[in-house]
Amino acid sequence: MLGMDKNLIELKPKNPDLLKPIFIDIESIIPGIKPPFPLTSRAEYDLYFPDNPLYPLGTAEDISGGLNRPELQNFFKPFEGQIVVEIGSGPYISGYKVALFCKARAYVGVEPYEFVKNLKKGLKKAEEVLGSSSPQIPRTAVQADALSFLKRLPGKSVSVFASQLESIMKEKYEIAVAKEIQRVLHPEGAFIQYDSTFSLDGGLFKSDLFDRDGIGDFIIHHELKKYQRRT
Repeated sequence: MLGMDKNLIELKPKNPDLLKPIFIDIESIIPGIKPPFPLTSRAEYDLYFPDNPLYPLGTAEDISGGLNRPELQNFFKPFEGQIVVEIGSGPYISGYKVALFCKARAYVGVEPYEFVKNLKKGLKKAEEVLGSSSPQIPRTAVQADALSFLKRLPGKSVSVFASQLESIMKEKYEIAVAKEIQRVLHPEGAFIQYDSTFSLDGGLFKSDLFDRDGIGDFIIHHELKKYQRRT
């Protein structure tokens, strides 16, 4: 069974008079998810510098802050109605903001290091951060490495959002993660990456690049790339 702290998703009560939050088991959000048995050893999973885990080199704040732009909303359209899994979320709720603004069905932030504690706090206080009038969606944070968590997911079940994957992954691990992303992507969903050269199989997936100059004018290397299954 999943640990209680990792297993619960806070929901905004339908009745505003209810003072206590509603909790749902993550297995209700992702039916068929496998137990959290260890799939990648800590020694093998050495993505960051030894004994010095780094904060993510960039965040999606400029993306989530600009989702009122029609062209950006259209780019993220495949996230609508999806369970969005963010790989390497760090301590930030920017990925949740993306999922929320794109009308996703639920959000799961996956982070292997202690940053996950701050992410959980941010997700619990989402109403305060984003405003009490902002509609909320089921969300949770899971402390796990990308490969281990992806292996737990049923095939063709989720969409994936990530930033700068190859900057923290060894080549062998990166290849394994790419294969798992290809396996778990929902037929109508997408894998959207931010500021990264990480890629999926072009024979199986079509890709679309968002104009990099239209995202972060102050940092030219920012860009968005979207992968969707070929029909």
